[in-house]
Amino acid sequence: RGLLDRHEELTAALSAVDIGLSIAVSGDPGAGKTAFLRQLAHHSRAAAFVDGVVYLGARHQPSADLRQRIFEAFYETSDVCKATEPEIRRALQDVQALILLDDVDLAQHELEQLLDIVPRSAFAIVTREQCLASEVRAIVLRGLPTQEAVHLLEREVRRTLSVAERSAATT
Repeated sequence: RGLLDRHEELTAALSAVDIGLSIAVSGDPGAGKTAFLRQLAHHSRAAAFVDGVVYLGARHQPSADLRQRIFEAFYETSDVCKATEPEIRRALQDVQALILLDDVDLAQHELEQLLDIVPRSAFAIVTREQCLASEVRAIVLRGLPTQEAVHLLEREVRRTLSVAERSAATT
């Protein structure tokens, strides 16, 4: 609720995931990448993914751990075990989900391998730098327009800014 100004980016992201393309969201710190993922997760079109929507924080997570965590998001066992790579691939081959990975820091080849383990799903990945993978649509978030940024500030401080505060915030 309450995402500001990201209509064009959200439309592009939804168009991509509707046709099964993954997206990589990048932008400066504080640009709203995580809020954008949250908006995408709760959008009515996310319901088209029959196996649901999964959000995973990926900061400082190696590729192997992310593959295991994705597997665990869809399968439970009473035994403590670590699935093998072939088991993960076999189990996830028919999963149709929207998988949101926040703050991914993987090499290009590792990212492509990660996308390949769930071939019928779409990923929305937040990265610090723009992703260059061919099967991924890049969404770059820029800073908010001035009026939207002032509105965000008012929302955060939970009051309307005075004329002087509004002038300072605009500057």
